Amino acid sequence: MLAIKKIFLFLIIWFLYPANGYSQESVTITQLQKQYGGTWIDRKTTRCLQITFDNDRFATIIDWTRKYQSREHGDVYKAYIKKDTLVMPEDKDHHAPYSEITIENNKLIYRTKSTGIQKISIWDKQVFSRK
Repeated sequence: MLAIKKIFLFLIIWFLYPANGYSQESVTITQLQKQYGGTWIDRKTTRCLQITFDNDRFATIIDWTRKYQSREHGDVYKAYIKKDTLVMPEDKDHHAPYSEITIENNKLIYRTKSTGIQKISIWDKQVFSRK
């Protein structure tokens, strides 16, 4: 009888535990702010990105080149949060290509899908480090 009670208690805990804590949960907004938030720079081109989060649906990206302009005169983009990636969909009206931003080895990787006549998609890659 004692063994049945222990098994029953174990099963109750086992069924209730996953409801309280998921180890495979998607990244939270706080984690995204720590990963992506702040100013990033590509030292080769002096291109800078400042990433801030207004809510849990999208991030605001200010993009400027230090050599030619100040942050106040940079371009502003909205990136949607898709799992742990920032995604900027293609905008044909403004000739903006599809882009994705990820973090790999403490570096920000900015990938842009080239738009052109070719059927083959070519990805441009730019690497940023935290300022």
